[in-house]
Amino acid sequence: MNFKNYALAILATLFSLSSLLAAGFEELNGELYTNKNVGIGLQDPQQPLHILGKARLEDGGLQLHYNLNNDPYQAISYSFQNQLKYVIDYGTGSSLDLRIAKVDGNAVSMYMNFDYETGFVGVGKSNPDVMLDVVGAIKSTSTIKGVGSITVESTSGAGSILNSTSTDPYNYLSFRTQGVSQWVVDHGGQDTNDFSIRRMAGGHTPMMTFSGASDKVYFHPGIQLGIGTSEVGDYQLSVKGKIRAHEIKVYTNWADYVFKPDYKLMPLNEVAQFIKENNHLPGVPKGEKVETEGLNLGEMQAKQMEKIEELTLYIIAQNKQMEKLMERLEQLEGQNVILKNDQ
Repeated sequence: MNFKNYALAILATLFSLSSLLAAGFEELNGELYTNKNVGIGLQDPQQPLHILGKARLEDGGLQLHYNLNNDPYQAISYSFQNQLKYVIDYGTGSSLDLRIAKVDGNAVSMYMNFDYETGFVGVGKSNPDVMLDVVGAIKSTSTIKGVGSITVESTSGAGSILNSTSTDPYNYLSFRTQGVSQWVVDHGGQDTNDFSIRRMAGGHTPMMTFSGASDKVYFHPGIQLGIGTSEVGDYQLSVKGKIRAHEIKVYTNWADYVFKPDYKLMPLNEVAQFIKENNHLPGVPKGEKVETEGLNLGEMQAKQMEKIEELTLYIIAQNKQMEKLMERLEQLEGQNVILKNDQ
């Protein structure tokens, strides 16, 4: 830069300083200050610093410092047509929280609150109870990920809505351990209205499905269900308590083998001896065993039918013996009549 340019720069600086001093600025300890409003880009500033246009800060930051008072909107505000619309402030006069709020006259709503003490964030809620506390609906077109729990509460009966248009059958609720999906609650697969709970290990096989087409709920093969107990053994359904039903259908082997010609029916005298020695029918479990091990309903129904069919065979055999006795009795009575007539 030549001497002429230096001289022009010095004159411009002196002119700027004289203009500032003429406008009400004073110099104190090398700093400029004024007790008047300063306008940049306009002649009638309404605030201590009023800028018409854009402002840019480079290699620095913007610091807001104020003392708490009764004005809740003394931080950052956004106005449209001279009407206050949004504020970023400390919330209330006695709070250190940070709030983003919508202002409509004297009403403040639709705010986001950052709790200074806990670090919790509330959306639509001024006192968040968890890390992210939302009052209202949440919509996401991607993954919602949380380290911890996600709780959905409703006071209006709306509950939670999961809506998906994806062809990925595993894009609803996923329960993960160390980043690996263990359980999925989904719509059951492509082109279906079903609702399924599936265990991801073992080929994504559904465990429980709610059918949207038939209003049915069914458990898939191999699933074991315990109601009131975790000790299901090798049973698919284990219930500790009472079961009430109007009808129960059991598929099992039946006792028609009793009526086959090669069936060996125990003689009644042997049955009587067995009962005398054991206090129960042959082939029927003892009472002590039933009390400790339970009763197989289908097996016992078949065993009872076996005893009924055996009893039927005993009655038929006794009926044949009675018929023979009746024939013999009739013969004896006839012979007795002949003997009386010969006398």
